[in-house]
Amino acid sequence: MEPLAPGMRRTGKVMRRMPGASIARATPAEIERNSGARAPELIARLLQGSKPRGVTSEDREVEGIAVRIYRPSTGSGTGANSSVPEPVEGPKAMSSAPEPVEGPKPNSPVPEPVEGPGAQSPVPEPVEGPKPNSPAPEPAEGPKPNSPVPEPVEGPKAMSSVPEPVDGPGAQSPVPEPVEGPKAMSSAPEPVEGPRANSPAPEPVEGPKPKPLILYFHGGGFVYGDVRGGDWICGTVAKELDAVVVSVEYRLAPKHPFPAGVDDCYAALVWAAANAASLGADGTRIGVIGESAGGNLAAVVALMARDRKGPVIRHQALLYPATGAGDTESRRVNADAYILTFADMEKFGELYGGDPTDWRVSPIVAKSLRGLPPAIVIVGGHDPLHDDGTLYADALRAVGVDVELIDYPAMPHGFMNFPRYAKDAKPAIAAVVASQRAALRRI
Repeated sequence: MEPLAPGMRRTGKVMRRMPGASIARATPAEIERNSGARAPELIARLLQGSKPRGVTSEDREVEGIAVRIYRPSTGSGTGANSSVPEPVEGPKAMSSAPEPVEGPKPNSPVPEPVEGPGAQSPVPEPVEGPKPNSPAPEPAEGPKPNSPVPEPVEGPKAMSSVPEPVDGPGAQSPVPEPVEGPKAMSSAPEPVEGPRANSPAPEPVEGPKPKPLILYFHGGGFVYGDVRGGDWICGTVAKELDAVVVSVEYRLAPKHPFPAGVDDCYAALVWAAANAASLGADGTRIGVIGESAGGNLAAVVALMARDRKGPVIRHQALLYPATGAGDTESRRVNADAYILTFADMEKFGELYGGDPTDWRVSPIVAKSLRGLPPAIVIVGGHDPLHDDGTLYADALRAVGVDVELIDYPAMPHGFMNFPRYAKDAKPAIAAVVASQRAALRRI
């Protein structure tokens, strides 16, 4: 086995000295006091980090359940809509077109030459005397058609009338080959239609597109934990996936034993799916993510959604989940590991209640795992729950579910909650986002 990473060893030692760190040694009074209690913000920030910049969070209560909703700030997500920059540039390009015309005309950009006799014609000292100084509203008489701008109000269209006046000796127009005039105008990309340059570019901005919707379930052995603990994971997923993430503060044991947590998580899923549009999310692109006890709840909710015909879940991310694998090698080898011990696991199970043969407690014993959404399973080598994750991944794969299993051998349980100290926390969350993106892309 690869040695425990130094950063997590130091973190584990510090946490062992904190009051109430081991639930196996806690008194009933301590458990009751700490269950549902939030860590001081300073300690939470130092140990667990916080949501990244460019992400907002909003606390609500829905269906009697507290939730925290994370969204990427406007313009910060990868799918943020941005308007086409200044479509007015089209006409500007058109106004500069007269410059490439050969002869003396380039000195005058023809700025609004329609103001009567005072408008100086772009042809200085024309052959026909003072006549060309007029805007020549009726250029049909005699050699006056030599004026290159019969009706300049029309912008580029005025130039298109130039090719006609090439007959006779009076055709001393400053445009020797009048056809060249329109060609010069065509230097601007597709400007012939004039007004079209003022219209928005193809596919005009229609407001932000709905984002993927992710339900997050925190860890804590069904006894501890709150939405604050998931700030870094949820905020990172919201930003990098450009998603709306709903973190669920489900009821905790021992005050609310099984199946209260299961019921809350499924109810939150139903609410989020029904209200996806108002959240700015796409109710057809839903994923779940959970860690430890929350990984158990994510797996169970995916089974419930399948059996109850919705809401349809298209991806599940299970981070070192408790799946009810029973007596495994990793539980024995890592019985005294940092962060989570075998004795702690036993106490959590006792307080949570429920029959281990019930698939809502142990999803690995479900009658069938067929038809479940694609999954990514993250495990750590120094975690008693390591084999719970690997065995569940194997069981999913055996029935044809698309599964990605990533094992971080130097990591303990819960390492993704410590991005400051766990060297594999950021690679792991990047892998989760990549898996979510592949499964939740638009169809």
